[in-house]
Amino acid sequence: MTRKSANHKTAAASADPRAFVLAGIGAVSLGRKQAIKSYQDAIATACTLRKQARQRAQSLRAQVEAVVTPVALKAQSLATRAEAQLQPVLGKIGFAAGKRRPARQAARKASVRKPAVKRSRKSA
Repeated sequence: MTRKSANHKTAAASADPRAFVLAGIGAVSLGRKQAIKSYQDAIATACTLRKQARQRAQSLRAQVEAVVTPVALKAQSLATRAEAQLQPVLGKIGFAAGKRRPARQAARKASVRKPAVKRSRKSA
């Protein structure tokens, strides 16, 4: 025997305005919470990236200084040596030892102008 199932009527979903308002409030609250969490995550990520960038910049600077310092010292010693070897030749040409052109000044002072004298018009 087969059993007959009873016909159950499901309750029709009614369009209750109160339910829509409550659902809207819940959606806004959830969206707000997620936005705050996303903002905090973005700030944390930005701080981490900034810290990593600073560390990498410091390590690169140390590497560059390790390479540049010996090269600069060698260049200075070569310049001194070349100057000493060229000194007799420069003396014969007319360049005296130790005389160098003075370095240019980085910035000249701007001349301060006096304000123009105000003159009144002659009335006719």
